[in-house]
Amino acid sequence: MSVQRVAHAINRMNFEGLGSFSLTSAQTVTTSWVDLGSEIAPKGNSAIGLWIDFTINDSNNFRVRLVGRHTTGGDDFVIPIKSITPSSVLVKPSYHEFDDDSDTKAVLSWDLDRVLPYIQFQVQVGTANTVSSVVNSSFYTPGWL
Repeated sequence: MSVQRVAHAINRMNFEGLGSFSLTSAQTVTTSWVDLGSEIAPKGNSAIGLWIDFTINDSNNFRVRLVGRHTTGGDDFVIPIKSITPSSVLVKPSYHEFDDDSDTKAVLSWDLDRVLPYIQFQVQVGTANTVSSVVNSSFYTPGWL
């Protein structure tokens, strides 16, 4: 393959992305953080999106977070969610929480800063009642900023 064709392929990936990849089909969610699908090696991506479809049932406060790992299967380091308000820039080790307690299909995103060798999505609920929440399906899309 010529250098020009390789450069063209790289530029296409930068602007078109790589598509979406399946993380998991049905998965029960508890009050403990549990891995959502397999660990991901982002390979220099600067951003990642999560497409998630869940049924809340009678649980409350469905949560999603992303953790980084410096080695495969290593310790979890919470990836902060960055937010900018008129008065400050906040970086907190946090998670996305759905507090309307209804079945949801959502797209979430995180900045990766091209420094994470391994990442893992995790889910939990604040309160698990009689019928557990379930992730019906989830996909991720790597990207570049």
